[in-house]
Amino acid sequence: MKKITTFLLMLTAIIRIGFGQSQYGVDLAPAVPTTSSPGFVFGWPQYASQNFLYDAQYLNLYGSGYHGFDDGTSIPGGGINAYISSYFGVDIFTAGQRRLRINTNGRTIVDQDLLVNNGATISSDLPDTNPNSTWSSNLSVRNNNNSTNTFSRLTFVSASGGFGTITVKKTDTYTGDMYFQVRNGPGFYITPLLIKSNGRVGIGTDDPDAPLTVKGVIHTNEVRVDMNAPIQGPDYVFEKDYNLLSLKELETYINQNKHLPEVPSAKEMEANGLNLKEMNLILLKKVEELTLHLIEKEKKMTSMEKRIGQLEKQ
Repeated sequence: MKKITTFLLMLTAIIRIGFGQSQYGVDLAPAVPTTSSPGFVFGWPQYASQNFLYDAQYLNLYGSGYHGFDDGTSIPGGGINAYISSYFGVDIFTAGQRRLRINTNGRTIVDQDLLVNNGATISSDLPDTNPNSTWSSNLSVRNNNNSTNTFSRLTFVSASGGFGTITVKKTDTYTGDMYFQVRNGPGFYITPLLIKSNGRVGIGTDDPDAPLTVKGVIHTNEVRVDMNAPIQGPDYVFEKDYNLLSLKELETYINQNKHLPEVPSAKEMEANGLNLKEMNLILLKKVEELTLHLIEKEKKMTSMEKRIGQLEKQ
């Protein structure tokens, strides 16, 4: 400890000689109060005696040094950390360029790439249960260019050269489209999934016209459709007052229109596509109508068989 103190005193003397009578200075950390941490004080003389309490030890408000802290180890008093302190913020430069800034509010700005080799954790102790709140723990990727159609991109790169990105394109003030992109080889990214600022999701398309728009084949084990009004199941076909077209009327309609009543024509299907929910209900309705015709035919056939049997007995 004596050797460290002697070294700090010698270094301070050298620095003081270099600064001379400048209004800026470098000094050893003040000895009062006695719980102050060892180190240097930088800046204006009026700030030389200012400090703050942290972990039961006073640190220099403008300075650097080292301090003890409780890290849960068996070392008496915990561990020892070096520190840099500034009330308004800290800038770190290399090659004449600012690389890192920590503002007085704790916000950290990295001016170049940030490489994290072994993972990173974003945590918060805020009792926040609102997913729309801006106070939640978050990782922000910001493009400070405020022009429309500018991009902010979060890129994932594997060691073997695999790429994937989440890209947000600004569309207006406070709005943006989110692109989930991958590369399937050398060249540009492709966008399998897109979320528009209006909440619509597109798979295989960049212009979704519904809450979910898929351009391509969907392979699934099951599709379940809710039966909400105004569309209802066609059980009303079996009501006694249902107006069932006769087969003659149905024949006339088919000859004139070349398709069944209520069923879209081929041209309408090509132009507008098919609503599977409506089409399945229409087809079910036609099956029920056909069933009624078959029941009626069965009754007539049974009646005819009885009459034929009676005639044969005469």
